[in-house]
Amino acid sequence: MPLNNETDYCYVRFLNAIPNSPAVDIYMNGILMSENVEYSGYTNFMTLKSDTYLFEAIPSNNSNNTAILSIKVYLFKNSYYTIAIIGHTSSPDLELIADRPHTESAKYGLSYIRFVNLSPNSESCNIEIDFVPLFYHLYFMEVSNYLPIALKNPTITADVDGQTYTLSGISFEMEKYYTVYILGFSKNLTPGISLVTLMEGRGNFTFQT
Repeated sequence: MPLNNETDYCYVRFLNAIPNSPAVDIYMNGILMSENVEYSGYTNFMTLKSDTYLFEAIPSNNSNNTAILSIKVYLFKNSYYTIAIIGHTSSPDLELIADRPHTESAKYGLSYIRFVNLSPNSESCNIEIDFVPLFYHLYFMEVSNYLPIALKNPTITADVDGQTYTLSGISFEMEKYYTVYILGFSKNLTPGISLVTLMEGRGNFTFQT
C-alpha cells in the first residue's frame, strides 16, 4: 500500500449514499476523480494534498455537465476521509466522514467498528451486535463512537424505524477499523435499507514524517 513521504497529504474515498441517485462522475477542482459511482457504490482511497477543493458530482450520462451538487470542502493533512453524497436527489448534500484519530494503538486481538446513519428519511436507528444492544437513537448523519470487539464474525442488527435489518457473514480483521453505513429509505420505500461495511483508511494506510 502506498506511503506518503510528505506530511501535508490526506487519503480520500467517495461514497454515493443518495437513494435512487443516478451514477455520478466526481470532480475535485475540475479534475475527474472517479466515474460512474452508482448508488451505494464507493471508490478506493486516493491521495490528495491538504487544501480547499470544489467538489462536484455530475450525472454520468449528463451531456451538459450540470452538477447535482457543487460545494467547497477543506481537507486536513494526515487525515482519512469518506466523502459521502447524501440526502435526496431533489436536495443532495455532502458529509465528510473522517476516520477519527485515536490516542491509543489498536490492541492485539481486537477490531474496531462504528456506525453511520445515512438513511435520509429514517427517524432513528438502534444497533445490536450478537443481540446485545449497543447504540440507541442513531439519527440521520450521526456517527457513533468506535466499539472494540473481539469477534471475527459478529452478527450486526440495525433496527430502523421499527424494522430489523441483519448483517452477517462479515469477517473482521483484527487491529483494523471499520464503518458500517446504514443506507437507503426506511418505511418500506424503495430502495430499502441496506448495511454496507467498509474498512477505514486508518490502520491501513500510513503517513510518514
